[in-house]
Amino acid sequence: MRISGISPNFNQNRNVNFGRFADDNAKNVVREALTAEADESYMQPVYNAWFKRIDKDKNFIVYTSENDTVKGKFDDEFVRRNSDNKYLMLRIELLKRGGTLEDLSKFNNVKEVASDLEDINDVINGINVADKHRSKDPYGDATAKEAERQARIDNLAD
Repeated sequence: MRISGISPNFNQNRNVNFGRFADDNAKNVVREALTAEADESYMQPVYNAWFKRIDKDKNFIVYTSENDTVKGKFDDEFVRRNSDNKYLMLRIELLKRGGTLEDLSKFNNVKEVASDLEDINDVINGINVADKHRSKDPYGDATAKEAERQARIDNLAD
């Protein structure tokens, strides 16, 4: 059984959630970052899916730091358990090194975290990420476009 402790210096004004969002402030800030792109309302279902992905991921925690910055981190037990998986450790290290986990109030940081969480969970479930993103027929699309281009050229010659 795992027990999460609360620091005695924890701001008493925040409601503690004990979910993947450690407090309501973290949840609200991430939600606001994803709704800031309101001019693209047709993309809102995608942004909602990213929010749900972060919320439901059991290995990623979003919290508010002491200086009121919303940050993210991977569960220590998850990192320790998968320390031999070079792909996962590289993805986590790149998120840390790029500063993505240091400020989740930015849209691009939330977007990158949501994308990486999807790939990390696919690797955990045994799905090869390279095969997932690879086209089933890599030359099929190019051949159709090339044939159309060639037909236009041939019609110009007439």
